[in-house]
Amino acid sequence: MIEHLLWEFLLPVGLIAAVFVAVEYRRDWRIARYLFEDRGRTVVYGTSGALVVVGIGTTYVLGDPAAAPHYAGLDTYHLAWTLFLVGAGATAYGGRQYRLATAINAADEVTPARVPASGHVLVDGVAEPCRDGLVVSASDGSPALVVQRGECPGFGAVEEQVASARGQALVATERRAVPFDLTGSDGAVRVDPTDASPGFLTGQVDGDEIERVLAPGDTVTVFGRAAGSDSLEAVVLAERGPEALCQFARNSRRLIHVGLPLAVVGYVGMVLAAGIP
Repeated sequence: MIEHLLWEFLLPVGLIAAVFVAVEYRRDWRIARYLFEDRGRTVVYGTSGALVVVGIGTTYVLGDPAAAPHYAGLDTYHLAWTLFLVGAGATAYGGRQYRLATAINAADEVTPARVPASGHVLVDGVAEPCRDGLVVSASDGSPALVVQRGECPGFGAVEEQVASARGQALVATERRAVPFDLTGSDGAVRVDPTDASPGFLTGQVDGDEIERVLAPGDTVTVFGRAAGSDSLEAVVLAERGPEALCQFARNSRRLIHVGLPLAVVGYVGMVLAAGIP
């Protein structure tokens, strides 16, 4: 049993880890920083990884995966193992944003003048400086209301990831923001972007870094918590309309709804293939 555990589990995991380290050595550890820079992300992915290890290890302790039956030359244990890993990964990735996605999915779309006294809402409008006129500066010196700059993790071309505007998380970020007015044809509401994610703002590429800027006069959709009918605490900023945020919410929830059953089916298959009664 120990021999099979070493060759069929620890060795593949070791090879994957070695490739990860080799690639990250050339990519400045950005994916590792992506996994560990945010505490919530670390907890979700770390817990998922631990459950995968425990789940696979249990089948070796209680059963004999080496004796798993083969059909048409395929090893049923490792087929089930693949389903388990894919399902666990999808569940972890979708689960990290599930609470936010559920809130976006349930939010009402309102105009700036019709923001309620409480609750989550989606508001579309034009960002303008508040009456005090406070602004921050982008890297080119132009006035801005929100600026975020950081490195983009991942293996794809940075330009392609920016063009997709699908809410990428950056690492080693710097950000500056000031309250602004979100105006519409029927009025305005003040927005506090202090804790907002500008991940759905299309950024400008500078080497391997991205700078996202919300400038005065930009059209933006704000998802946030109403703090009175004239104030909004922003959670997410998006420039492509409510549709982009709603698509993100659907995708995150879909990952859970598909990934969790896959993980369960995969683990049950592993248990049966390993001969655990």
